[in-house]
Formats: sequence, structure tokens, C-alpha cells
Amino acid sequence: MLHSRWINGNLAYWDTHQCRIIDAWGATVVKYLNHFTHFAADDTTRNPTEWLWASDTANDSVTLPVSNTGGVLQIATGAVDNNETYIQLGSAASATNAPWIIAGAAGVANTKPLYFGARVKCTTHVDGAWFVGLCGEGAAVGNFLTDNSGVVADDDFIGFNILTATPAAWNITWRNAGQAVQAVTAVAVNADDWHMFEFWYDGATTVTFWIDGTAHATTATTTAATFPFNEEMSPILGCKSGDGAAKVLQIDWLNVVQFN
Repeated sequence: MLHSRWINGNLAYWDTHQCRIIDAWGATVVKYLNHFTHFAADDTTRNPTEWLWASDTANDSVTLPVSNTGGVLQIATGAVDNNETYIQLGSAASATNAPWIIAGAAGVANTKPLYFGARVKCTTHVDGAWFVGLCGEGAAVGNFLTDNSGVVADDDFIGFNILTATPAAWNITWRNAGQAVQAVTAVAVNADDWHMFEFWYDGATTVTFWIDGTAHATTATTTAATFPFNEEMSPILGCKSGDGAAKVLQIDWLNVVQFN
């Protein structure tokens, strides 16, 4: 059942729980909603035109598999150890376009609630690394997921990931570049299943993470030195192979909504 409420003078529509924003309308809403029913790509270079794509082999791919009805985006690595592929919203011509900021300057609350949500699936989960979330602009470059371990590089990010060493489970993770990475491990079993990963910034000092419709007990405090405060970010999706087999990430939908 569809519900609605007002947030910062804007009308937000939500489903299942109040922190899952499926759409919003208003003068100060900044949003990106995509169910991947189509995906524009350059017909000569195969590059997605709306996203910045980092590819280290001609065997990497960004496709809409015909076997998945209703709209599913698939990104895949090549079949060589440490092959990787990432896409980040913002084309090569506008790679600095990252319009979402969760928190203001250090210790200063940002009164602009933000929702991030994605329904994703790893079709395999052996010797690989994956990431779904927000990151500072221009992060879709080599070794965003580092070689061998799959640990996210020293950057500003917040989201969900799988490490090469622990391929059977998804983790919650965030970091302020230069600070220690924060992680809540094994929040969802990765058995080639679809998962809904979400987080909600309340417009004060707290980010709550939701896994398959359930809020996790551990939250992030945006005023902490380890949180990516005062950082412009945009969605990034990535995977990396830890052996000689291709790794795949499928995305059913992706929503980012902020109420400025």
C-alpha cells in the first residue's frame, strides 16, 4: 500500500516503512530514480552515457539482460584475476556532478534528510568483491575495490559491500577519507539472492541502515570524524574478481532522494 508524508515541505511517497522513499515531489527535492528499463550507451565506445564507467578489459560489460523482465541492470568484470568494473552516476563529461551531501562541516548537522535504496543481487559470490552505495565524485577508477582483499579504497563513501575474504555475507560500511573504515559485518547472507539495501539520514545526526526492510541496530553518527561529512557524493556500483572468473552485480532499482 502506498503512503505519503511531508518532509521539509515536500511530499514523499513511501512503502513498507517510512524510511523507504519510492518517490517525492516538491521545490527542494533532489532525486534520482531508476528501474533500469533502458540504459543509454554510446554506440561506438559502449560507454554508458549517463554514468562514468571504469573498465579495465574489453570483456567487462554493462548490459540489460533479456532474461530479466521488469528492468535489471547488470555489470560484470572480465574473467581474469583482479578484473574490475565500476559505474558512477555522472558521465565522463560531468564526472564532478555529485549533488548529494549527507552531512555538513565537521560537527555541524545538515537539516536535509536523504534516502538511498537499491535492490541488488550477486549472481556468484566466490572470490570477489562488490560495492553498492554513495561515494565522492570521480571514484569510479582503478582499484576502488583494492586488489586481493576487495577493501574499498581510502575515499569518502557510505554503503554496502562484500570483501573477497568473506564472500558469503554483505557488510555495512562507511568512511571519511583519511580516517579508519567503519564496518558492520555479515548483515545479510549472500546466497545469490536479491537484497534491498537502504539507508536513511534523518536530517539531524543519524544514519539508519535498512537490510531487506529491517532497520539494523548499528547506526552512523554524522558528526563523527570517521563519517564522510561535507562531501558531495553520487551513486556508485562496482565489482571485482579475485580469481579467474567473471563477477556479476545486478541492480533492479536504485533511488536517491534528498529533501533540501
